[in-house]
Amino acid sequence: LTRSIKLHKTDNNYWFSNDILGIVQDYLDNPIIGNNLTSNIALPMFKGDAFYFKLRLKDMSNYKGKAGVEFYGNGYDAEFTFDFSAMTCTVHRYCSDFTKNAAFSKDRVFPIFMSNMTDVWLEFYVDRTTIEHLTADRQVYTMAKYPRGRSRERIAITSSTDIKFDYEYYQIINERRD
Repeated sequence: LTRSIKLHKTDNNYWFSNDILGIVQDYLDNPIIGNNLTSNIALPMFKGDAFYFKLRLKDMSNYKGKAGVEFYGNGYDAEFTFDFSAMTCTVHRYCSDFTKNAAFSKDRVFPIFMSNMTDVWLEFYVDRTTIEHLTADRQVYTMAKYPRGRSRERIAITSSTDIKFDYEYYQIINERRD
């Protein structure tokens, strides 16, 4: 995930700003697109390892339930659960190598700011060792993942009641496309 990081100075205080620039389009393969699908399904098995996944949840302005995005790979999984009533996201991660590590397995919760949005756009940047989620309000949540080698990815979209969604999946390639 490309960022612009700047060092600022106010009087004798220094601080950083971090702006997300997005992904470099030249390194994305042709997209796999799904339109007007209904939640509570697993998407096709994707090549995985390094990819960009963009999800549009439709007609969400009055939705008060939960919706989730789940990633399953080789020896790990990560589940993002968005609670539109409490306005929180809970992230649960699992790794077969860390089953007895309470700190690793602890759920992380952060606020989401998606009320009054008709369509909610969620973006995920995944590579071999990280998952970064760019929220609808442009905040970033980053977590480590520990697959057991190369990993094909399964992605599931869940919800407490049916919602419609679209998605775009882009494989990130190692060399620039001209």
